[in-house]
Amino acid sequence: MQVFTKILLAVIMFFFISGCGMMETTETDKIVDCKENFNDALDAFEESRSKVNEKITKAFEIQPLLSQENPDVVEISRTWEINWKRIREKFEDMIIDFRNVNKVAETYFTELNRISVGIENTDMRNNDMMKNKQMKEYWMESYESAAKEIEDFNKILTEGDDYSKVFQTASVRSEIE
Repeated sequence: MQVFTKILLAVIMFFFISGCGMMETTETDKIVDCKENFNDALDAFEESRSKVNEKITKAFEIQPLLSQENPDVVEISRTWEINWKRIREKFEDMIIDFRNVNKVAETYFTELNRISVGIENTDMRNNDMMKNKQMKEYWMESYESAAKEIEDFNKILTEGDDYSKVFQTASVRSEIE
């Protein structure tokens, strides 16, 4: 009987310590989850943005090869086309991450304001709402800056598409010469 009691006590302690998934979810937990989702979305976008920037920079390293005597234009064209296609795919991933950040940000700021509106004390509520407003204004500046960067990337991608066509026509001309 003593072994059974020890086992039962160990099981009860395990459930008590681990909570066995029975912890009550609080408002704090919900808003912290919103904040973590926001941070995760920002991190995903930043990683995508960084990859696109890195791949674009690397792709343009091919240009010095063109100034060599008798460059292999066909190989340069193939390499550029393959790399540029990958860059376009990464850019599309970045756009998806950017849209997700915006969606998650809206949820985050909606939750902040939902909680702040519930503050009964007018001075405290106004102070809290002002902090939310300032934070959202800062976020909107960052968002607009990221949108401008995406616009700039898009211009670079269009230029890269043009390079691809120039390389293709140059490779065809080099075959005839």
